[in-house]
Amino acid sequence: MVYSNRVGNKSVESVAIFLPDLSGGGAERAALNLTRSFMQKGLEVTLLVQQLKGALLQDLPDGVYVRNLNRRRVLNCIFPIALYLRKEQPDILMSHLGHNNIVAIWAHMLARSCAKVMVVQHNSLIKECEANGGWRYRILPWLYRKFLPQADAIVAVSEGVADELATILFIPRSRIEVIYNPIVDA
Repeated sequence: MVYSNRVGNKSVESVAIFLPDLSGGGAERAALNLTRSFMQKGLEVTLLVQQLKGALLQDLPDGVYVRNLNRRRVLNCIFPIALYLRKEQPDILMSHLGHNNIVAIWAHMLARSCAKVMVVQHNSLIKECEANGGWRYRILPWLYRKFLPQADAIVAVSEGVADELATILFIPRSRIEVIYNPIVDA
């Protein structure tokens, strides 16, 4: 994939990345790697975090904006993200992980934002739901089916995750882009 700072005919200047927190998981590391790369390309990056905590706090790059939504539940992030989208008008809203992806789409809809929404799925949704159990995870595939097709871009970090998403969402596999997790060259 070749880097471009354009979406359609519009130049991209700012990206907001929505995460639950900065714990040491793979999604969080990937988001920080993307943040560094975007900033090196001259983009303004804001991390929207549900809670400002985690081992990766010390790895935040200089110059990144961090907005602590300070919410215990991801569902309570809808209105703060919608307000952020209306006020700051980022070009792209990128979300990582299950429930965050749904909340990002809902906030985007509520704000009637012009930002492009990109959702990133890092793991097998079926395995994630089975491992976590509970109604909040049992409903996630249905929520994905109903709302993820409204995202401007759906990204999976592997071919297997992309194939599974296409099956769950009942959408063509070509609608899902595979972008492997970024690696930092030392």
